[in-house]
Amino acid sequence: MKQSILLQEMVLRPKFSGTIFMRSKDDPNTLIVEAKYNSYGEGLMSGLERTDIRIRSVHDLSTIKIESINVNIKPIEFLPLFYNLLEEAIEIHWLTGCDDLEYCIDEEDNVHWLQIRPLPTNKNPIKEEQKNHLDIHEFFNNMLHYRTWEANLMS
Repeated sequence: MKQSILLQEMVLRPKFSGTIFMRSKDDPNTLIVEAKYNSYGEGLMSGLERTDIRIRSVHDLSTIKIESINVNIKPIEFLPLFYNLLEEAIEIHWLTGCDDLEYCIDEEDNVHWLQIRPLPTNKNPIKEEQKNHLDIHEFFNNMLHYRTWEANLMS
């Protein structure tokens, strides 16, 4: 049986890492960005650490609100970077229907998408017009930074 394996390069010195929830619990039309600064974010993902930066935005990015900053960094230092991150996240969401996106931004400001998945409570599956435009291989080649190797695996 032939299967594909996804291997990701490790980001050695992350500037930011975290999660984007494309639908907030209290308002499905807003998204939430949670980020750790100079960290891999394992504590944030496991719930053991609180977020360093929390941002709320509407999906068209016309309103972006910083809800909290718990590190010594000025908004001008990260907002342009996060705006670009949100543009990519919205495109990923539109293409895949996934609501939970994990990312890492390296010291050269490159975005690495680590994991994307639907939330278990997602009641809005991929729309038919999205399915017609979704070529997952083209999506990964153009959007995500990854390397794949195919291998014949014994079952």
